[in-house]
Amino acid sequence: MKSDVWLLRHGKTTGPAALNGHVDAPVAESTQMRIRQALAQQGLADLQVVSSPLSRCLGLAKRLTDEAQIVIQPDWKEMHFGDFDGVPFDQIPQNRWIELEKFWENPEQYPLAGGETLAAFYQRVASCWGHFIGQLQTDTLVVTHGGVIRMILAQVLNLDWRNPALFTRLNIGNQSLTHLEVVTGEHDFVTVKTIGTQLFFTEGK
Repeated sequence: MKSDVWLLRHGKTTGPAALNGHVDAPVAESTQMRIRQALAQQGLADLQVVSSPLSRCLGLAKRLTDEAQIVIQPDWKEMHFGDFDGVPFDQIPQNRWIELEKFWENPEQYPLAGGETLAAFYQRVASCWGHFIGQLQTDTLVVTHGGVIRMILAQVLNLDWRNPALFTRLNIGNQSLTHLEVVTGEHDFVTVKTIGTQLFFTEGK
């Protein structure tokens, strides 16, 4: 059986710039409605919806379908960034920036204090993806996070999930769609059709 899976990264969050992982950073109502309108124009507003439980994803899902029809998937939350999760960059003490810099250079080798390791994050997402594929029966929109989409692509394409380039060079912008074609059967087969296609651009970008 063939199904289309659309991985949608949530809209741009409000508030100061930060590493928003498990923190429940909101998305403006106007942005949520603009995403919904863009999905409707592409014929994607009436699909089965699977969502991260965080409001920046679930808030949009609730605007797309009846809440009772949404499949909420906790394992597709963003990575947990420990001590830095949700802390505005301009409030991080100067003596702790070296930790962030090392993390960005090599997240597998230098996990953030109190945070999720990259290995644990990848295993969480990859396991959830395997379960999702096993249950897939129809075209589906997955409303999730940039890091989750990167780890799904690493699993699907058999890439090295430890490679920092997945985060520094693979652009998965806010309100962007990644389209996968999934054929399930005796041997599942996934084709990546598009990656990180913007529904629209925010001002200044």
